[in-house]
Amino acid sequence: MRRIIGLLMSLLFVVGVVGLMYGADNDSITLKVTCAPALNVEITETEYDFGSLANNFATVSTYAITVTNNSGGRTEDYRIDSSTYTTPGNWQIVEADPVDEQFALQAMLNTTQPEHVDFVAGDYLDTTAGGNGQDMDSTDFAGDEDGDDVSGSGGSNTRSLWFRLQTPDSAADTNEQSFTVTITAWDAGTF
Repeated sequence: MRRIIGLLMSLLFVVGVVGLMYGADNDSITLKVTCAPALNVEITETEYDFGSLANNFATVSTYAITVTNNSGGRTEDYRIDSSTYTTPGNWQIVEADPVDEQFALQAMLNTTQPEHVDFVAGDYLDTTAGGNGQDMDSTDFAGDEDGDDVSGSGGSNTRSLWFRLQTPDSAADTNEQSFTVTITAWDAGTF
């Protein structure tokens, strides 16, 4: 019996020592990730031709220009800029009804073609934004769509852009004129 008790004591001792060697201990790790796809906006069409127009004439583009948040999941705000326009003539952009050698250009995000009366004063493009562009928020350049918090997810990541052009009362240069309009994607919450 002593032998059995000794054997049991020895066994308990060995189990205790092994238990200490493999005792409960833990540690943890913190995993972090930043989802930061690059800002990316794409204008599907590369140009739009209003055609030959008379002086003192206003027209709305006949089809929408597709603007897509192509960032792969990042929500964006859009700004529109016309400060880099160049024309071979002396035309100057204005934010009202144009007179001689002036033109006015308005823009609107809308699912369908807007009427002339749908364009308002806040839809005029100007050159005073200094290259940063004008916010395409719920007030300016907005019809039933706007450029505020544009989702990067499919289905809600496209906008339809329409233009309204007003030609000069008179223009000395009858050659084709061209101007560049730029849409820039900014971080959501910019405006």
